[in-house]
Amino acid sequence: MAAVAIGGAIGGGARYGVGRLLAESSAASPWTTFAVNVLGTLLLGWFLAWSVRRRRERGHAASHRIPLVATGVLGSFTTFSTFVLDATELASAGHVVASVAYAGGSVALGLAAAAVGLRIGGGPAGGAPTGAKATRP
Repeated sequence: MAAVAIGGAIGGGARYGVGRLLAESSAASPWTTFAVNVLGTLLLGWFLAWSVRRRRERGHAASHRIPLVATGVLGSFTTFSTFVLDATELASAGHVVASVAYAGGSVALGLAAAAVGLRIGGGPAGGAPTGAKATRP
């Protein structure tokens, strides 16, 4: 529990910092959230694949690693609730096409980023040979 809380403070602070750095305005907000979520899914894919590969190589896993980084840091860095709110606000403002593009693009690029992260971190599903069944950490 402490690992998740510490990670959440780090990830939430990082998310806040990115928003400040990019000077979020109401017009820029959806695209800042979009970029943060795609980056977060890339990092999550990489981290989980790396963690699985390390566990296989060393025969054990650090029990705090996934709760700290995956759930805490990256869970609070990415912002699903803001993503949904941004898509809703775009549609409510009459920008239905932009809302659909934003929502669809977020999901599509998020999936692609996660796949790239997994590949970078050690291959499909954390290093399992193609076609092999992998276990989650």
